[in-house]
Amino acid sequence: MERGLTGHYVDSIAGGVRCQAFIPEPLPPRPPLALGGKLQGRINASPTVGRRWNTSSMTYPRPPIH
Repeated sequence: MERGLTGHYVDSIAGGVRCQAFIPEPLPPRPPLALGGKLQGRINASPTVGRRWNTSSMTYPRPPIH
């Protein structure tokens, strides 16, 4: 993926020392994200998958921590 500039630097002084602060470009990105089709289905399913992982981890025995 080729990415263009994601922000710019601004000269600043912090604690008496000259520095540069990175200022990211505002969101949403240009061009907008393509969230259609298969990817949208995965995004919609992700909360369900996370709940299943959390529930399955509760079934494993937990060794004592000393």
